[in-house]
Amino acid sequence: MKLVQFRSQSMIWLMISFMMLAALTVSVAKADIGLGFVLGQPTGFSGKFSTSRNHAIDMAIAWDLDDDYEHVHLHGDYLWLRNNDIRLDNVALDWFFGIGGRVRIFDRDYRHRHDDDYSVGARFPIGIGYTFKDPRIEVFGELALIVDILESTDADIDGGIGARYHF
Repeated sequence: MKLVQFRSQSMIWLMISFMMLAALTVSVAKADIGLGFVLGQPTGFSGKFSTSRNHAIDMAIAWDLDDDYEHVHLHGDYLWLRNNDIRLDNVALDWFFGIGGRVRIFDRDYRHRHDDDYSVGARFPIGIGYTFKDPRIEVFGELALIVDILESTDADIDGGIGARYHF
């Protein structure tokens, strides 16, 4: 039992470390950095670090206060950006797709018994966005297919809308 608990904690810290290392690497490269929020499933803080005109790293730390359980949600994605590819009247919209990972840490309260649990999975986001020029505020919406592989196998869809201010 202790070996399983050690492995699960190690996996969570490995994922968090990877996301922090990715953010540090991108910020050192003088990347375009956007910070803001996302509302939906889940709700929380969002960051986007552009590594080039056509690529970015997207991350979020968020939470979900479901009726059955509460959980903290961490995700990081590598995105391919397609800038100004969609035209609606005189407005050019961007779209993106990517691949990444998600970790959820649950705090289950079932019959007054507290059990911590987790899930780790792959994330496949697709979305659309628009960036205002002055000030540089990005608004976006995304859907993401999630395929959990740990602690059990499951599939899910996350979705949200949000905004980020770019520095």
